[in-house]
Amino acid sequence: MAVLEPQLEYPFFVLGKGWSSCDPHRTAETYGLECQELKVGDVCISLSRRTDEEVKQLDQTVTLAEASELKDQEAAKAAVREELSKNMSASDGRSSEPPNRYHPYAKKIRKVSES
Repeated sequence: MAVLEPQLEYPFFVLGKGWSSCDPHRTAETYGLECQELKVGDVCISLSRRTDEEVKQLDQTVTLAEASELKDQEAAKAAVREELSKNMSASDGRSSEPPNRYHPYAKKIRKVSES
């Protein structure tokens, strides 16, 4: 919450109402802005300066087609993740294929040289 001491005609943008001031008639004369009367409990929107870094992050335009394509890609990735998750939870972690015959602990195949 902020405490301000503006002139009576100073306009504020109020959520759900639009422009409002304590004296809408003077606001119209001074600023040429038609507005409603500001009342106790109105929620005003305050604008603040953004840093260059914040502006760069917001300075991206995406077309509706691009946004739709990105949404489809994310949905496809989510489906793959879900399928992998199902497959991984069904497995107990053990492999169903026989061990490799060249496994270092496979004594039957390993040749032991006697020197």
